[in-house]
Amino acid sequence: MSTANISHAASIEQGEIVFKKGYVSGAVKGSVIRGDSDHYSLIAGAGQWMEVTISSLEDNAVFAVTAYSYGSGEDIPIAGNTEVGTGYWYGRLPNPAYSKNGKQNALDFYVMGSRGNTSYKMTVKIKNKSWK
Repeated sequence: MSTANISHAASIEQGEIVFKKGYVSGAVKGSVIRGDSDHYSLIAGAGQWMEVTISSLEDNAVFAVTAYSYGSGEDIPIAGNTEVGTGYWYGRLPNPAYSKNGKQNALDFYVMGSRGNTSYKMTVKIKNKSWK
């Protein structure tokens, strides 16, 4: 698992992570410049199990997952955080959260480079029960 201290200047909106009909996983690919991050969102159910992996040619891509707390107005870290990313996360999703635009059960994903620029592939898998 790689971790890195990240201070990103810009978060570039990339859209939603979408699973094909009948699939339990989806992947996104992209490139990010050191200091910036790519931002994705995903709607998921509370209590579901999620696994997130990321790969890059130079093993220098990391991610963070947050859920927006509508009550406090803050992003709550689920995996890593937006300053220190991680290369892997598996766990049960918390109670419903709301995105900044009011969508229930929204998660925010931030992809960053731990050193230099990076190209990456991030895969998200969600199931209703634990598989590990």
